[in-house]
Amino acid sequence: MIEEMYQEKEHSYFSNVRSDIIHFVKDEKDLKVLEVGGGKGNTLLYLKKKEIASEIHMIDIIDLVEDKEKFNSVHILDIEESNLTNIGKFDVIILADVLEHLKDPDNVVSKLKKLLSKNGFFLVSIPNIRHYSALIKIYLKGSFRYEEEGIFDKTHIRFFCKSDMIRLFSGNEDLKIEKILPNNKILRSKATLINKLTFGMFTQFFTVQYLFKINRVS
Repeated sequence: MIEEMYQEKEHSYFSNVRSDIIHFVKDEKDLKVLEVGGGKGNTLLYLKKKEIASEIHMIDIIDLVEDKEKFNSVHILDIEESNLTNIGKFDVIILADVLEHLKDPDNVVSKLKKLLSKNGFFLVSIPNIRHYSALIKIYLKGSFRYEEEGIFDKTHIRFFCKSDMIRLFSGNEDLKIEKILPNNKILRSKATLINKLTFGMFTQFFTVQYLFKINRVS
């Protein structure tokens, strides 16, 4: 069972505050935010503390939230199996490293877009299988061995290059991609410096994840 695979992971895997995602809304106030796959909910709690969010809601397949009274709602369910009725409407829906874990990410995006308010938007991060580490692993080492986390996380069942990510959202007439950022534009690393020195020619090979802001347009 997929739930058991998540339960076996180190709990630190679920506890990071996603500063790269927060970057997109750092100047906003009083948002009603839903995070799918929020783990312990630390990103949502940070948004609430900074008053970026006035309400915080979460959906996850396993229950790791310790202080549920700090949340407006916590739903423990399989998002692919649920029809998501009576969840509410939201200004922001966060999908941080979620879609690669799903059997049918297109269907989940279609379901979730109905939960966005009129001017609502998705904030999404997706690992990039075109990263140079994946190329070394597959083409030089000849291995597709899964790992505990990262691009080859053992719970990943979908893999995306940048063009695949764009296709996932651009094929939906109710959604419009407003912004795409390589995560190393926000989270500085050695790869950021190398990318600058090569004038961005190899951005797709130095990008571990792409970050998207996607607006609902109707």
